Amino acid sequence: MKLIDEKGRLFGTINIIDLLIIILVVLLAIGFSYKIKTKNTASIVKEVTVTVRIPFIYPEEADSLKKGDQLVSGSDFIPFYIEDVIIKPAAYLTTTSDGRALLVEHPLRKDVFVTIKGKATIVGASIKIANQEAKIGKEFYIKTLKTELKGFVSGIDIK
Repeated sequence: MKLIDEKGRLFGTINIIDLLIIILVVLLAIGFSYKIKTKNTASIVKEVTVTVRIPFIYPEEADSLKKGDQLVSGSDFIPFYIEDVIIKPAAYLTTTSDGRALLVEHPLRKDVFVTIKGKATIVGASIKIANQEAKIGKEFYIKTLKTELKGFVSGIDIK
């Protein structure tokens, strides 16, 4: 018995085009039910405080972040504000002439800790601030009217 006969039927029973249409309809039904299922996940809006560490930046970049600045997503302001900015000398690892590792402060670069606060959407196991997901260790962009800097989430407090 041939896999496809002279009439184009699979194992002599079903036309290949009909089989592809049936498979397509089943896949669309599965995709639609998955989309409806994930849409029904409850979303909660809560006040969230997030601390973002922006490592090894120039002083001018650090000075551009001011308490009270409102965050931006795309070209729109979002209900998140900078609560606190802490600027510290950046630490980096170097080696001595005898091969020992040594942690020293950089003479120019800074590490900045920015605390932002506002209303975030919690959907399932995800904290969404505009289009960004906030999780400790994950990249997070602090974008204001004048500045856009990439940092990493180092703390989250949900009220």
